[in-house]
Amino acid sequence: MLEHPDLPSPPSPYDARIAQQLASLEEAGLIRRAAQDAGPDYLFHHALVHHAVYESLLRTDRRALHRLVGEILEALYQDQLPPHELAPLLAEHFAQAGEQTRALQYRIQAADAAAERYANQEAIRHYSAAIEEARALLASEPGSAQNVAVRPSLKSLYLKRGRLLEISGRYEEALAGYEEMAQFAQAQKDTALEVGSLLARATVYATFTTVHDATAGQALAEQAQRLAQSLGDAAGEAMSLWILMLVSGSRRTYAEAIGYGEQALALAEAAELPEQLAQVMNDMTFNHLALGQLEEAQRHLERAEPIWRTLANGSMLAENLTRQAVIHHLHGEHQAAARLAEEAYQINLQIGSFWGQAFSVIWRAATLLARGYLGEAIEGLQEALRLSHLGGFASAPFYICIQLTGAYIELGQPGRAYDLIREVSGQRELARLDNPLLLMLVLTLKVHEEQTEEAEQLLGIIRSMEPSPESQQYAILLRQAETELRLKQGRYEETIELAQRTQARMKRAGITYMLPQLLYLEAQGLRATGQLAEARARLSEASDLAATMEARPMLWPILVALGNLESQLGNPQAAQQRHHEAGALLAFIVEHCPA
Repeated sequence: MLEHPDLPSPPSPYDARIAQQLASLEEAGLIRRAAQDAGPDYLFHHALVHHAVYESLLRTDRRALHRLVGEILEALYQDQLPPHELAPLLAEHFAQAGEQTRALQYRIQAADAAAERYANQEAIRHYSAAIEEARALLASEPGSAQNVAVRPSLKSLYLKRGRLLEISGRYEEALAGYEEMAQFAQAQKDTALEVGSLLARATVYATFTTVHDATAGQALAEQAQRLAQSLGDAAGEAMSLWILMLVSGSRRTYAEAIGYGEQALALAEAAELPEQLAQVMNDMTFNHLALGQLEEAQRHLERAEPIWRTLANGSMLAENLTRQAVIHHLHGEHQAAARLAEEAYQINLQIGSFWGQAFSVIWRAATLLARGYLGEAIEGLQEALRLSHLGGFASAPFYICIQLTGAYIELGQPGRAYDLIREVSGQRELARLDNPLLLMLVLTLKVHEEQTEEAEQLLGIIRSMEPSPESQQYAILLRQAETELRLKQGRYEETIELAQRTQARMKRAGITYMLPQLLYLEAQGLRATGQLAEARARLSEASDLAATMEARPMLWPILVALGNLESQLGNPQAAQQRHHEAGALLAFIVEHCPA
């Protein structure tokens, strides 16, 4: 249908000419009115006629027709159709009419409306078209007052499109767009736009993605910092420091990273930049967690969360919630961790972030695994592995490998854990592994299988290549494996000493989720050295703590050990009760094992 309603203002010569052409087409039988009383609406007798008529119009007439349709749509439907339906139509008609400024205005509306609905691919298409229109405007009249206002819009368009590409896991395309942004900025001698491009590229390289490159991220961030300082751009300088924090964190120089983060926070607070403030606080937690500073990490996250909610930034809110879930998990507060991870997952699902979905699923699965839901946990972790590949989450397979190794040990299937380590490392020969985290998992498996000589050799190798003496979490995991190894070797005094030192370290850091296991190992050493009363006290403490956490896989062997000890101490009824409780827990775990 071709509509030609009466205009509210006097018709232009182009309008009159179009009306005359419509009358001629009707007389020739190529079109007909839709209905006698339906207003001046016309139907084509065939789609080919529609195409032929449009092509027969002079270029000036076509442009006039598009302008006319655009203005009519504006007048009649501005308050009736939602932006995601009307804006794309108006953008197309005004673009065809040669009215670039109006076309750009509606193209941006269409892109933003699509992004708000999380229609990411549609938004990317509209942002790409808007970028082309903005560039054309700037190139045609670079010095005009109107085009001065377009420059900030162009920066925003590049960044919004790039962010959606990143969320979709299309990092190479995002980088290509940011590089295009840099080239245009240099051609236009637009330093502010160049700073935006440098920061965007540095961010992609600094984060844990498939294109992670700490050296490139650092170089770009330092270049951006110098340019931002020359412009007096506090936001750009704060963002540069934030990126340098990410780079230092990825290199495991955590104290240096926190130093950069504190500088970024000071700048963001002084310049009243809430989004940048929340971004830095979100990501400082990675370094605080590595150092075992859980209280500082939690404080930053709790302060950032309401900012993300106010800004309606779903991606960053979900990341914030997942990080909070990690802290609750480390505290042994698995129910709270599960709720936060689930909320984060639902947000990531809505916005289409595969990276975010993988991140939240990993920690949701960790809470399931800790409580004995092995089947559901394994299913979730396998899904997280798939999502991590889609989202370009390069470090996710290592976190997943840690969780799944624990699950496979619980199921008595160490072979599956070895296979997973080979898959994640890409190394068929485990002896050639050079990743300390994966080697530590192999060590854990060797200890479980009581291959103590190989485990001792691995421990020596790992100690020579520990990633950072600062990393508390890594050190605690390694010390736990070593404690269990000493117990299996019959070196009970060392077992007790190591267990006590590791517990003290965990308590200082606030990392309590593994405390029951360390208390259990200490108790085993105490019992083996005849210190039965002390062993009983440690097992009772471990039992109470594990029960509070609902940590069933930890709790049932503690109860078995406590029952055995009660029997040894001549308390058969207490022993029977403990064994009965352990049996009930084990039945629950078996019921929730994979089919």
